[in-house]
Amino acid sequence: MNYSKVTTQFVDQLISNYVHYDKYDITHFYITDVPDFDMDELSALIMIDNPDYAFEATSIDNPFYESIMQPALINYLSDSTNKDKEIDFNNNWKKGIRLYFEKTISDLFDDRFSEINVSTKYNYSSQEACQW
Repeated sequence: MNYSKVTTQFVDQLISNYVHYDKYDITHFYITDVPDFDMDELSALIMIDNPDYAFEATSIDNPFYESIMQPALINYLSDSTNKDKEIDFNNNWKKGIRLYFEKTISDLFDDRFSEINVSTKYNYSSQEACQW
């Protein structure tokens, strides 16, 4: 899938915010270090880039719909003035959508991380050559 410039820039920003360097300057990036609120925003950007994904993520096409999302919806609608049920509904819908996009997001991070790493090495080499 082709992602918008906004989406790829957002992923690049997340990588730069959560990348780690070890004592040998080897770069490590762990998707589990990215907070849920950033993953939610990335999910939204993916849905904007591909409206079919938005439909799938919020429907029965999502394997987490029946087990996580629908029960939270029913529970919330049974008492929509209950703030705890509202919070539970919001959290479970976001979780279901994040889980649905887990593989897509992982692949996107892998692609962007590889591209950034190659680009960074290239830029570093170019700068080094200019200094000679």
